Amino acid sequence: TLCFPAGELGAGAYATWEHQGARVTALDDSSVLTNAHLADWGHAALALRTLGRHETLVWYIPTFGDTAEADGGGLGDLLPSWAGVLAAQLVLVVLALALWQGRGLGRVVTEPLPVTVRAVETTLGRGRLYRRW
Repeated sequence: TLCFPAGELGAGAYATWEHQGARVTALDDSSVLTNAHLADWGHAALALRTLGRHETLVWYIPTFGDTAEADGGGLGDLLPSWAGVLAAQLVLVVLALALWQGRGLGRVVTEPLPVTVRAVETTLGRGRLYRRW
């Protein structure tokens, strides 16, 4: 039995079936079982009838490693056909802007420092600062 179907995909928010002589119930959204939503739209009745039907209850929370291998493609199948062309054009525009703005900086100019400081003086000065702190 499939309740709250989601279009022609054969999926729904609540499903029950028999498996090896046991009744299996799958609930897609666990938020209907939380206190925040228990009083909405008959969620309390759904929770009591689903969870309280038998003495044994198995609570399964899937992880990313539990997902089944998909038969079809991936994210590329969900994007429109022109998305790849648009992404390539955006990359070219960003590269052109980077070259245009980067060349405006000019070449590196060196300038003489007003005072030469030996490395030992900076090391000793830093040591004195650490000692005071």
